[in-house]
Amino acid sequence: MASVIEPITDRYDVTLNVIRGNCSKTFVYRVAEIWHRIEKPITAYYLGDHDPSGLKIEQDLRHRLAGFGAEVTRWERLAVTPEDFSNSDLIGFPVKKNPKSPEAWRPYLLEFGDRCVEVDAIPAADIRDRVEDAILSHVDQHEWKTLQLIEAEEKKNLLSKIRTLGGQAA
Repeated sequence: MASVIEPITDRYDVTLNVIRGNCSKTFVYRVAEIWHRIEKPITAYYLGDHDPSGLKIEQDLRHRLAGFGAEVTRWERLAVTPEDFSNSDLIGFPVKKNPKSPEAWRPYLLEFGDRCVEVDAIPAADIRDRVEDAILSHVDQHEWKTLQLIEAEEKKNLLSKIRTLGGQAA
């Protein structure tokens, strides 16, 4: 998923924290420390599988961040959302029922039935659009367009000066 999302987060200079499985205490602590330095309201966007472990990872991460005093103004799951989960066009798979740990999957089975959906089932273009829309919802569009115009003009002026200096050297 990181390779799908990084072009968007890089474009807007937004931090992307990739989680693979349960997070280490160090990872959660580092995220919390970064969030402590941010003075603006924090919105966290989460993309995770809709299966017993994917939902548990999200719940555990939120709980552990709070334990380190990381204040989140808003937490939003961008994928797999309830709407995605109910979309029968997305490929699903049965719950993995490990007989040694029924407490890990039985509650999920009772609440959601015997179907799981991975983030990878959602087309990459849809995921990128969701991430970009989420980021842009925090951007003042007038200011963004003004900054883009200023940057384009600065590039044009810089290239002109480089060409002038190149001509003087010849």
